[in-house]
Amino acid sequence: MDKSTIFSGQPIFSQLLSLIPNHIIDRLSNKYQADKYCKKFDTRHHLVTMLFAVINQCTSIREVVTGLQVTGGKKGHIKMVHDVRRSTLSDANKRRPEGFFGDLFHALYNLHYGCPDSRKVNPRAPYEKRLFIIDSTTIKLFHDILSGLGTAPLNGKRKGGLKAHVMIKASEDTPCVVALTKGSANDRTFFKSVDLPRGSIITFDKGYANFRQFDAWTKNGVSWVSRVLD
Repeated sequence: MDKSTIFSGQPIFSQLLSLIPNHIIDRLSNKYQADKYCKKFDTRHHLVTMLFAVINQCTSIREVVTGLQVTGGKKGHIKMVHDVRRSTLSDANKRRPEGFFGDLFHALYNLHYGCPDSRKVNPRAPYEKRLFIIDSTTIKLFHDILSGLGTAPLNGKRKGGLKAHVMIKASEDTPCVVALTKGSANDRTFFKSVDLPRGSIITFDKGYANFRQFDAWTKNGVSWVSRVLD
């Protein structure tokens, strides 16, 4: 009898990595040529390193590298073959295409949840099964890191940053669509990433006012809910 590859006795990080098939990583790595001129710190090592940083809430490259060194003999659980240096990780963050990680997220969502715009929605299903929610949040960073991407506040202290646009299905705990733009981008630009099946309900705030899009949704049988627009 086949046994599950996910065991309760395994470390959480190992269980997480078991949900990321190698063939998806390889396919996207080839698509973006992410391992071009790479000797040891390939895309898979980079992905594992960044996941380690997120799970352990690391706030610096030094903290990430030190944390990986502390794991010592446990590297087998996190599928790390080679040690990583701070300069290597810094260069990888700078050179490896960010599109790889974005496509990987959506590929994994489609694998484990199914693509939201390809599934049929039962118009008689409870509203929470058909409801999609859109919102955005701004991630502020120093201007010299993301120059030209931030907004110019009234106090004149310009900051760099980016904006994360997210769509989540009300019945799920994981966003189904995520797009990153410069911090000064209008929220309405996210609509080009949204494609909903007939019978869906979508809700958002006034920042997404786009009457042409509203009319298209109405004609396609998609209900939309927003605050009263002035």
